[in-house]
Amino acid sequence: KNKNLPRKMPIVSTCDVESTRQARSRLEEQFWPVVESYGYSLPSKCPFKQNEDAMAYLEKTKRKKGPYKWICKVCNKKFTSSEFLDTHIQNAHADLFPEESTSCYGDFCEMLHCPSAQLASRPHCNSQKIASLRLQCEAVMHTCFPASTSQISHQLNDYFVDIFCDPLRCDDATELPGVFKEENTRYSKFKLMGIIGLFLILIVFYIALYIHYSDTQRTPYMQRLPRKK
Repeated sequence: KNKNLPRKMPIVSTCDVESTRQARSRLEEQFWPVVESYGYSLPSKCPFKQNEDAMAYLEKTKRKKGPYKWICKVCNKKFTSSEFLDTHIQNAHADLFPEESTSCYGDFCEMLHCPSAQLASRPHCNSQKIASLRLQCEAVMHTCFPASTSQISHQLNDYFVDIFCDPLRCDDATELPGVFKEENTRYSKFKLMGIIGLFLILIVFYIALYIHYSDTQRTPYMQRLPRKK
C-alpha cells in the first residue's frame, strides 16, 4: 500500500453528530434488542450494523469534567461545550476514525423517526417526499433482512417495515411510533390543561356574576325596609 497516497476523507467529516446520536438512540431502543433476541446476524451491507457506526469513535474520544468542561482525550484540549468538542474532533482528528466504519446513522434519522426529523408530524407534510422516504426505508430493511434468506429474516423484515416504514405517511402522523406518540401525548396534555383552565375561569366568572346580580337585587329591597326609630 502506497503511504504517499492521500487518505480518503472519512464520512465523519460530513456526518451530523446530533442526528447520529438520536438515530443511535432509536436503534438502541427498538432495533438492536429485537435483532439480538432472535440471534440474527446483520449482513455486511446493512447500514445499521453496530461496528459500522462512523461516529462511535467520537463518543469514545470525549471526557466530561464538570458541567461546562469537556476534554479531548487525543490532545487534552479543553472546551466549554460538547458541541465545540464534537467540531474539534471532526476537524482535527478525522484521520483517527476507523476507515471501516462507513455508516452515518444520522442519514437515516427521518426513517427512524428521530425528534429532529418529524416530517410526517408537521402541518405541511410533503406526500411525495414521505412516499420516497418510505421506499428507501423498505429498501434498507430488505438489505438488512433479505426475505429469501431465512424464515427469521423474513419475519424481522416484516416487523421492522411495520415499525419504521409503514407509519411514514402524511395521513398517519398521529400513529407514528416513539417520539411522534410522545409529542402527540404532550400536546394532548396541554390541550386538556387548557380546557380545564378555561372551565375554571368560567366558573369564577359566573360566581362573580351571581354575586353581583344578588347584590343589585338586594339593595332596592333593603332600601324599602322601615328604619328603626
